[in-house]
Amino acid sequence: MLLKNIRYSTITTVSRLASGFFLIFILARLLTLSDFGVLTYSIVFANLLVLIIEYGYELKLSKDTAQNLNEISILTWRAVKVKLWLLIFVIIILFILGIFSYPDPKTYKVIFILCIASVFNSFAKHFLIPYRSVDKFDVEAKYVFINNILLFWIVTLIAYYSNNITAIALGFLCVKIIYSAFTVQRFIADFGFQSDNVNLFYELKQTFPYAIHIAVGAMYLNVDTIILKEFVTNSEIGLYQAGMRAMTAATIGLGILNSVLIPRLSSLVDENKDQLIKLSTKFNLVVIICGIVITFIINIFSNQLIYLIYGEKFIRLSNYVIYFSIIIFLRYFGVVYGTLLTISDKQKIRTYGVLFTLLFIIVVDLFVIPTYELYGALYTLIAAHIILNIIYFYFAFKEYRTSFFNIFHVK
Repeated sequence: MLLKNIRYSTITTVSRLASGFFLIFILARLLTLSDFGVLTYSIVFANLLVLIIEYGYELKLSKDTAQNLNEISILTWRAVKVKLWLLIFVIIILFILGIFSYPDPKTYKVIFILCIASVFNSFAKHFLIPYRSVDKFDVEAKYVFINNILLFWIVTLIAYYSNNITAIALGFLCVKIIYSAFTVQRFIADFGFQSDNVNLFYELKQTFPYAIHIAVGAMYLNVDTIILKEFVTNSEIGLYQAGMRAMTAATIGLGILNSVLIPRLSSLVDENKDQLIKLSTKFNLVVIICGIVITFIINIFSNQLIYLIYGEKFIRLSNYVIYFSIIIFLRYFGVVYGTLLTISDKQKIRTYGVLFTLLFIIVVDLFVIPTYELYGALYTLIAAHIILNIIYFYFAFKEYRTSFFNIFHVK
């Protein structure tokens, strides 16, 4: 069953390459470097703003539904009510930004459209989360696949015929509306609609550690782009985001692990701790080896990959490849340790770790980016990942009394 779930989760994650990486690759070739910078900056901004309504439910709901299979409908709809309340804050922020036309009228228009698209996407993903808990990864795989393929072709065609980033943003919005409509319909058909009264304050308090973790996790890979915007040109933003998108593609396998490991390991925490340690060790060794291999390939073939993926106008990206590859390895190294903290009710520790990391990034970036620009942002990210991995490793070792490097568990 685990291998079957991994297979379906792989289909889900790989299909995200179509919209999350291959689409960006197409847009990078069709748009000017400056327009590509504006579009990718707007995507980052929208994704950060929508974290308000995400509120950590991808982790929290996945864990809760796995442990309470008879209450999937109630838990899911309860979370929806909370997210609808949080949506009010997103609307208020967008209204304020509109008053000041921040950061400029053209970019604000793109940000506004992409924010609405991200809201629909958030609710679409929300209704697919419980399927992981009932081992129906095929359902998520099907809907995510259709969404990503539609997004890829529709946005590509719009970009090819218009080269207009506002039209491209509208393409994103149309697909996400369709995506959310179908996922909500499927969830109701399978689990029904069971609503109860929501204690909003209690729900916000209980989910807050997960919300902080998800928010900070997303921000420490994107907040530097927001800061860079104040000191570099749109073309430099485009260059930096090209590297970040390539890095995301290289670590996309981590999403497969998280979606499968959290429900699986959560069920072993109280039932069979020895089996949990063995399974975690196997995954840990495999993931670290994958990280090493990917890092070497990226560095050896960096120029060829840049030409193949982005084209000649992005050749300056080769100056930063070594730094992006170090971050890639560090992300592979820490994934299992972070997951172990989540499923062991040590989410607060993980939250404090990523929160400290984010504060470190923001403070250091404000000092180094004005002088070192893109290099400064990358130096800071590397240091932040090292700090976070040390925290994860220490507390995972403290909890289980093993480094998860024991080769004898791999049998």
